[in-house]
Amino acid sequence: RGAIELMWTSPPRTALVVCKQGGGEPLLEALRLVVKSLEGMVVYVEPSLKQELPLETETLLTWNIPEPDARTAGADELDASLAPCQPPAALKRELDLVVTLGGDGTVLWVSSLLGDGPMPPVIAFSLGSLGFMTSLPVQSLKTSLHMFLTGGFILTLRHRLHCQIIRAPVPGQLESTQEEKRLVLNEVVVDRGVSPFLTSLKCYCNSTFITDVQGDGLIVSTPSGSTAYSLAAGGSMVHPQVPCFLFTPICPHSLSFRPLVFPDFVELKLKVPRHSRGTMWASFDGKHRTQLNPGDSLLISLSQWPMPTVCFKDDTTDWFSSVKEVLHFNLRKLQGEFSRQDEDEDE
Repeated sequence: RGAIELMWTSPPRTALVVCKQGGGEPLLEALRLVVKSLEGMVVYVEPSLKQELPLETETLLTWNIPEPDARTAGADELDASLAPCQPPAALKRELDLVVTLGGDGTVLWVSSLLGDGPMPPVIAFSLGSLGFMTSLPVQSLKTSLHMFLTGGFILTLRHRLHCQIIRAPVPGQLESTQEEKRLVLNEVVVDRGVSPFLTSLKCYCNSTFITDVQGDGLIVSTPSGSTAYSLAAGGSMVHPQVPCFLFTPICPHSLSFRPLVFPDFVELKLKVPRHSRGTMWASFDGKHRTQLNPGDSLLISLSQWPMPTVCFKDDTTDWFSSVKEVLHFNLRKLQGEFSRQDEDEDE
């Protein structure tokens, strides 16, 4: 399969610019250059960023922050601060492109900001400490944006995962309950939290029992997330265009529990057995940490809506460049060739 290339059939009209927090003057300077490059387009920013911007950027638009829901008024304040204020559905449909200024965390934020559904191309400029998904250097911002707006460009389709918690019936209740679906771009993690007991999880693939996970936890990640927590736990690095997801144990109490790779069309089910000695905790791209009680299950499947990110060169070149520069992949001095003197001594 060749590269995925996209060309505009009509000029883009509406853009969303998302910036990392605390970027200081370098971030503001990059934002000014983005706004100038997008002249003639309708440009939106998040409400929190709009409030912090100086008056010179008052032409940028935003959306209203909804009133707090009384049902979530007692929610953890830290987790609430990590939940993005999503734009209205009508605005999501109008967006032609998204520009990010930050690191991989900013790209993860955009995934949760726009939620599950068709996504416009995301052109991500690197202003962070890691750059697996932000392959475009900020120094090329003006040139890259011009090429992006006027010509064709290559995309990486980054798979995302649907995650849904199924709560076990409580006494007096006949049926289980389903909680809100979560969407992840990197990984979903189930761990034992502060419990002194081993994680106890029963894992199924399309209703077929796979194994019991006993250890510190389990990571189910996308190919994009294979260079994140999964890599630190011993999982393989996977090219972002490979249609699969990874199944990586965290410190398993076993000598034979190796990481697995599943095809993208299966559904995984992780269940906390009723006889579990403790509760488990699930987190989704590092947010929305949720307790899993004995009898609860977590369903994981591939989302039909990937995130299209713009390549600096192409998906393979960008990915290997990041792996080499950030992780120093297979960095080793090359073995020297035999010299004539060595050959004479061998004779």
